[in-house]
Amino acid sequence: MKRSLYRLVRSPQYLILAVAALALPLALAQSGGSSGGSSGGSANAGSGSSSGKTETYTIKESDYKYNPSKMTWHVGDTVKLTIENTSKKDNHEFIMGKKPLNYVTSSFGNKWPFGWKNTLFGKKSQVSFSNGQGVMAENMSKGGTLQPGSVELKKGGNSHVTLTFKVPNETGTWKYACFEEKGQHYTSHHMVGTITIVK
Repeated sequence: MKRSLYRLVRSPQYLILAVAALALPLALAQSGGSSGGSSGGSANAGSGSSSGKTETYTIKESDYKYNPSKMTWHVGDTVKLTIENTSKKDNHEFIMGKKPLNYVTSSFGNKWPFGWKNTLFGKKSQVSFSNGQGVMAENMSKGGTLQPGSVELKKGGNSHVTLTFKVPNETGTWKYACFEEKGQHYTSHHMVGTITIVK
């Protein structure tokens, strides 16, 4: 019995099998323990980095708020943003930017906000509109400043549109708001939301 075991141990075939059995766990450990390949490198929400993926969002406008009122976008990602006006009594806008653009409305110098001074998208930015119903205006011009990505939706409870665009390299905090009724939806009703753009 001992002699047969000694012959087996000295056998070249046994040595090859033994080396292979020892090498396999080591190879798996170095590759992360999976023989299925890499995960594709997709970014997660907490990583702060972009993989150029497509994100889909829906914002519901009501009297007088947005739901959700906060979003985080990654530079370079494609965003498909559906906006729905669920209000039956008021038209509502969705305009992205920074710093309210004020208009003088009387000889006494009364001012009311009517859009943003700084817009998120440049004049030549590609923002497509699709699947629209009850759309009153697209890419509205406020004070001669074209604002790509802005839209006004009619009241009635069933107006909607989908905007598709690539998130620009404009990191930081941006706003979206409605400026209906001489800015009262923004100033008095605080109909405003926040976009945080990160890399």
